[in-house]
Amino acid sequence: MPAGALEFRPPPAKDGFSYPECYCTNRGIKVELGDYSCLTIGSKQVFAQCQMSLNNPMWRTIQEGCPQASLIENDKPLASQRTDNQKN
Repeated sequence: MPAGALEFRPPPAKDGFSYPECYCTNRGIKVELGDYSCLTIGSKQVFAQCQMSLNNPMWRTIQEGCPQASLIENDKPLASQRTDNQKN
């Protein structure tokens, strides 16, 4: 979840009642309320959260573009970072 983002959680349903199953979809995949997804709209990508608005599930844009995972390069491979006691 992005820093500063609030997580939506509905209050408990009253006794004898239940909430309807509400969710968003992204390319045919079910996405639960409060979850995030990268959406492609035409040639543009946005990072959005599945939310409720006026009793309807909808996507709310969090930021333009989608977060990218990256790896930090180390100077040494993990095997060479072991201490003498850890080597077999």
